[in-house]
Amino acid sequence: MNGFEKRTQKKRNHILKTAQTLFKKHGLKKMNILDIAEAAGVSHVTIYHYWGNKDGLIDGVMHETLKEITQQGIEILNSAKNFEDGLDRILNFEANRYEGYDESFKNALVAYEKNQMQREDTDILDSLRRFIELAPDSDLPVRKFSNETIRVFVYLFRYLKSHGFLDDETVQKEITEFFKYGILDYSKR
Repeated sequence: MNGFEKRTQKKRNHILKTAQTLFKKHGLKKMNILDIAEAAGVSHVTIYHYWGNKDGLIDGVMHETLKEITQQGIEILNSAKNFEDGLDRILNFEANRYEGYDESFKNALVAYEKNQMQREDTDILDSLRRFIELAPDSDLPVRKFSNETIRVFVYLFRYLKSHGFLDDETVQKEITEFFKYGILDYSKR
């Protein structure tokens, strides 16, 4: 990548981060291209050049936001000190990952995520598989699951979150325990 390409990519990333911050705080409808351009210190023409229109920018922000959320989940799994701690942390993260977002941004992100659910997300699946393999170190019996079952587990939890089932604190706690103890194989005790 030459210097021009590096500067272009840096500018695109800066605009995406600025738009992401504004959308999370103020929502999608309250922010327009001129507001975003001013906050990013660029011309509105630059934004149109990179994304075509506001919908293109929103799509870019949604993609970037989900990429960051996925990376945060991977980091939680990879930094787990032990299985139980890691499981509690990742389930809590998944249940609360949209906290503090403007409602319209959250709803748009949930809709975007629903459309993306079938994508092959090998990074998170590989991290989850490695994490589950930590369980024998915790003296807890853990069932062996196929990659497809793990993928369904992730999608199901995200579905529950995206449809508001985990908004109630009691339901969130009980669903988390259901997932947690559904992984553990107590028939081996």
